[in-house]
Amino acid sequence: MKAIYVDDENLALSLFCRITEGLGGVTFEVFGDPGGALSYAETNPIDLAFLDIEMPDLGGIELAKRLKELDPNISVVFVTAYAKYALDAFGVDAIGYLLKPYLREDIEKYIEKKKHILPVYRKSVRIQTMPDFHLFVDGAEIRLGNTKYAEMLAAIVASGGSVSSSNLSFLLWEDSALTEKTMNAFRVAFSRLKSILEGNGIGYILHSDKTTRYLDKNAVSCDFFDLLDGKEEAIKSYKGFFLEEYAWSESIKEKLKIHI
Repeated sequence: MKAIYVDDENLALSLFCRITEGLGGVTFEVFGDPGGALSYAETNPIDLAFLDIEMPDLGGIELAKRLKELDPNISVVFVTAYAKYALDAFGVDAIGYLLKPYLREDIEKYIEKKKHILPVYRKSVRIQTMPDFHLFVDGAEIRLGNTKYAEMLAAIVASGGSVSSSNLSFLLWEDSALTEKTMNAFRVAFSRLKSILEGNGIGYILHSDKTTRYLDKNAVSCDFFDLLDGKEEAIKSYKGFFLEEYAWSESIKEKLKIHI
């Protein structure tokens, strides 16, 4: 399980780190800047977010709303010294409200609560992007048939796991104007891709809302995500080849030169 704690007070961050030191089954990242936490969440899967409420520029309640826009499955626990915010906190579907000062067992309680609502992934899903695209379920490669379906899934992965529908449509139909006809073709392709994944028992890896198509990064392993996370094995494996079958991957490879 991956969790974050966001608080603009250094003393509060230090206290949280001390209290949670050695907790098993969970990895914590702490942030003194809400904007930094939001940027982290754009490219990293998060299961649980402990958020202070009173912070300058971007308060905890607004931060919670933005985190849930990125991933509705993120569970939020508000941490604050002020009980007056409780009603607002539950207005953004928080699973808990923690008043300072708190104890280690208070944190453990919400970790256990989150464990009971985490989705159960029934199959092992691996996505390969280097040097080209492949999808494996329980070790067996899955062919997506129409190359547009494979390209769509590859583009979602290459976008970090989340991309707006309009940007994804433009990427896949770059020579066509963004017309209603193009968007209809996009919706049909996404629906068909989702059906193929469901037919292979992994429909749960792909999701959508009104404006966004996104991948449940907790449900898959992926060499590209490992590369972005700075994992040594993925960095050693990268030889400059990435989704070679798609011309639009060139711009991403240029960014990877800077990232690595």
